[in-house]
Amino acid sequence: MAAASTGEEKFSYALVSAAPLQDTTTTGIGIIFKAPDRSTIKTICQALEHTDTTAALYEAVMRVLDEALATGVGRPAIYVDDPQVVAQLNGEQPAPRELLATNLRTRAVMNQVGRTRVMAATASPRFSARRLATSARGGAPRQHETHGRQLSLLPDDAAV
Repeated sequence: MAAASTGEEKFSYALVSAAPLQDTTTTGIGIIFKAPDRSTIKTICQALEHTDTTAALYEAVMRVLDEALATGVGRPAIYVDDPQVVAQLNGEQPAPRELLATNLRTRAVMNQVGRTRVMAATASPRFSARRLATSARGGAPRQHETHGRQLSLLPDDAAV
């Protein structure tokens, strides 16, 4: 499906991960936006300095939500490879005190997008978003947009 206003293809779900990088104060995020047919539409890979893994996951989820708002995607699914963050975003577990405001902002945007589903993905080094996160480098986020079809043949994504 193409978005009416921008000509961009709409995603139906996203794979999100964060991983600590070589230096202990930097965390990489990896986001993969997927079409309903499981083809990859776009990827984002960035290193966030002075950010722990949990805060980086919140940042990655917010980027997915921002993309949903920008492209008019309703009811997106977001697969996160940290069950604790999933439970926090679904209101099943309290967020850490230092992330309480971030948690509330994220949940408010989830409500604004409408029926956002945050689900646990298999936590594995082979999870494609995890591999993308571990390849992050400093500087501006690296984005790759696919205007044609790029099928994902990764077995871990099929299990999501």
